[in-house]
Amino acid sequence: MNKIVNGKVVSIDNLDLFEKAAEDTIIGRTLPNIISNMSELDFPKAQKYIDKYKEAYNAMPYPLYCIDSDLKYCTIGLFIKKEIGISCQMWTNDGLFVLLDRDNLLALGFVNNSWGIVHVDSALPDNLDIKQYRSYIGFAEFVWVASKLLKGEPTSTFYSSFMAPFCEACNGQAMILKWELGNILNFKNVPKRETFKPNKLINTATKAEYSIDIYTAGRRKTQETTQAWYLGSANKIETEQKSINVYGYDLYLKPLSRPDTKSGADKIKHIELYGVNSLFCTLCNFKNYASSDEFPDFTGIITSEQLIFEINSRIFIARSDKYVDAKEVARNVELYAFDGDNLYLSKQQHVTPGVKKETIYQYDMNTGKVSLCTVQFIRA
Repeated sequence: MNKIVNGKVVSIDNLDLFEKAAEDTIIGRTLPNIISNMSELDFPKAQKYIDKYKEAYNAMPYPLYCIDSDLKYCTIGLFIKKEIGISCQMWTNDGLFVLLDRDNLLALGFVNNSWGIVHVDSALPDNLDIKQYRSYIGFAEFVWVASKLLKGEPTSTFYSSFMAPFCEACNGQAMILKWELGNILNFKNVPKRETFKPNKLINTATKAEYSIDIYTAGRRKTQETTQAWYLGSANKIETEQKSINVYGYDLYLKPLSRPDTKSGADKIKHIELYGVNSLFCTLCNFKNYASSDEFPDFTGIITSEQLIFEINSRIFIARSDKYVDAKEVARNVELYAFDGDNLYLSKQQHVTPGVKKETIYQYDMNTGKVSLCTVQFIRA
């Protein structure tokens, strides 16, 4: 995917690596330790394993050390085995584990930048064959790091080896490279998230609020029929036409209160805005489709010419100055913010319990063009 890096357009092929790192960082897994004092145990080799794990972990470039996968733990395990040169039972299982006490099933475990002495259900067989992790994100990058570690070579050439155009765009300056790497998932500036009140429309220019008061205007007969049972002397069944409610609405405007507002100027006013018919008709369609007694909630904005609203995570666009059929432009997204002629939409996905992936898109209301702005991971 193309991205502007230090003012230059660069193609980045391994964005999934940085997304995985961002996700695992917000999850932040650690390993508990059942032993409070290592000196109480007769495990002389444990400290060597810990030291070598830290050495390999610290040698990994960003974003590899942030990734929480058995591919990373296999890479570090291979280095520990080579450096210590002592036969030991070591395996990966959502972390790296070294068997310390077979009788009591005690192991030294590593998860990210934490370690601990833990009980294990069983000592698993050695699975430190890096080829079996070929399907994992970052396989080529971790194989490269493993090769460097096993040869005792520095990993400082990682970016020039895997992201040469990115490095060139940074002009070889370490501070620029660090900043651009830290913002690699940010493609465009995103304004501050707006608070969209339920069942309100916001005027983007004045910040005034529009409210719709929907009411039952009467009933009308349809082409459908139903049977009615009349109790009495005749006890007869008759066929009748079905009747349904007919709805109408009133639109109210609440201006934004300001310190210099004249007395009474900020009162709610009944107004007419023909474009809001598009919203009203769409709400009726949703209600009828769901066979519900209630109208769905909505949020939205109004510009001088356009009306944009969200119903059930679906975005619609219509005219604000006249009635047209509302056009659906996106699904499974929410209104995030607006800035001039640009509308910002948020798409959220649950990736793990307690963590969501949020992708922000920019929608140009003039051209209809959609652009990726940023990818981030947030607490649910």
